[in-house]
Amino acid sequence: MSTQYDPTTVRLSPAHDEVADDRIRGDLTIAEGVIEKIAGQAVLEVGPATGGPRTVLGINLPRSSGSAPRVSADVFGRDAVIKVQCGAVYPEPLSAVAQRIRDQVRHRVHDLTGIRVHEVDVEIVALRRPETTRRVE
Repeated sequence: MSTQYDPTTVRLSPAHDEVADDRIRGDLTIAEGVIEKIAGQAVLEVGPATGGPRTVLGINLPRSSGSAPRVSADVFGRDAVIKVQCGAVYPEPLSAVAQRIRDQVRHRVHDLTGIRVHEVDVEIVALRRPETTRRVE
């Protein structure tokens, strides 16, 4: 029986000298979808970042509250390139928001999976007004 390569998963094997005990050796397989979920959650951990607009047939719905960020990951061994589409809260400086997203995604994905993120492409596709609380008099 042959094993087929599945491009949507990543197999992480420790180097021979990293593991002293043969009983604990093995492979760890992480699906690209898991990396995408981790990265999407990391985007939402950045305060001024939001999900993208809700769409139907590619048309933005008016006054929609948004959805989760769209994230795709390409993983090559222990290295990844991640693409993010998300929104931001107005009037935050967009370059600063994008940098915070890049930093958070790199940090979170590496901490939780051990995979190095070499590039995070951020596309801001929507602006949101800041949440305000209404006074009831």
